[in-house]
Amino acid sequence: MAAERLLKPWKPEPQTTYIFRNANVVDTMTGSILPNRTVKISHGLIENVTNTEKDYVIIAKDNEITIDLAGKYLCPGLIDNHVHISAVPGEKNLGDIYALDKDISSMRQPTTTIHCRTRIDTDWRSWRCSRDPIIIRIVDGVPECIKAAREELRTGADFIKIMAGGGVASPTDKLENVQFTAEEVRAISTVAKNGNTYVTAHTYTPQSIRHAIDNGASGIEHGNLIDAETAKYMAERDVFLTPTLIAYAEMASPDFPGFLPIESETKNQEVLHAGVRSLQIASDAGVTICFGTDLLGPLGIAQTKEFALRAQVLSPKAILQSATINPAKRYGLTEFLGQIKPKFAADMLILNKNPFDDISIFDDPDKHLLAVIKDGRVFHSRWTKLAQDVVKAPPLIE
Repeated sequence: MAAERLLKPWKPEPQTTYIFRNANVVDTMTGSILPNRTVKISHGLIENVTNTEKDYVIIAKDNEITIDLAGKYLCPGLIDNHVHISAVPGEKNLGDIYALDKDISSMRQPTTTIHCRTRIDTDWRSWRCSRDPIIIRIVDGVPECIKAAREELRTGADFIKIMAGGGVASPTDKLENVQFTAEEVRAISTVAKNGNTYVTAHTYTPQSIRHAIDNGASGIEHGNLIDAETAKYMAERDVFLTPTLIAYAEMASPDFPGFLPIESETKNQEVLHAGVRSLQIASDAGVTICFGTDLLGPLGIAQTKEFALRAQVLSPKAILQSATINPAKRYGLTEFLGQIKPKFAADMLILNKNPFDDISIFDDPDKHLLAVIKDGRVFHSRWTKLAQDVVKAPPLIE
């Protein structure tokens, strides 16, 4: 082990085995609390979940740590389905973020595992982009679409995102624009399907949403201008929707003056005012909704505010499912993510309040988030009963 640590000093220590007793387990599938559970995690996985009052008692071994979670809530880790990890803080406005050199972006990025995507676009030339833009590929015609999609999958992309309609951030295209021809979307979708993955599409309007779906996209990002008929169309075809309401609220916030170019501010107001209504329309139609934020650069600090925005029209159960079991379904990982069950990932939060009673607790982590457990390791803790173990404390000299 010592030799391996010298060879790869960045690798974390092996996971500790934890046994959490008397836990209130947040059941995201049923929207209920399972009381008096004992949850054992080992090697990055949930080993077993037992009922303290009815099942057998788990006896801890010498090298295992037992924690009493009486009065606390054990919640599955949350998933943000729309993140641009390369659009890092450090720049004052959106144009500077897109012009950021990719090597600088890479140096600023946190060392974490995420589900990655690439954005394939028909035109982004209005931005002062670097020679090798950090999050976009500009393509025209079927051959270029095929080549770009294949290159991204060959270099490790988990799925492909396309700009199938106009955007807020791009100053010169209109929200109602439909980007890509049907042949181009089908070409990208075919490459993704052949690679056993999928295409999700940035779109706002009913026309662009249907255009993307009809040509192979299985997910819609944003969708703020959706109507009831199109929402029904999505639900019937099991197409996922990832709204990103907080992005527009923050881009309009006085805390970030000048973040958007003048040309984008009007478009931002239009989608901002339509956002909550679109969420209600999609929910009423039975669309599977995922949690997403789309926050760029310094706006990332507002990630948890998305919960309160959605709470205007959705129940705590629906919101929590959008951040757990729904994105797990989107990724094809329903037997590994989003629930606290045996053989699932040991990605969990320890809370001091029931999220089904008040979903806004996620936006007040200083008061309610006791610990964050990722891959069976305690990455962050504000609780005296549970120490962080990702980085071991150095031995004391005096």
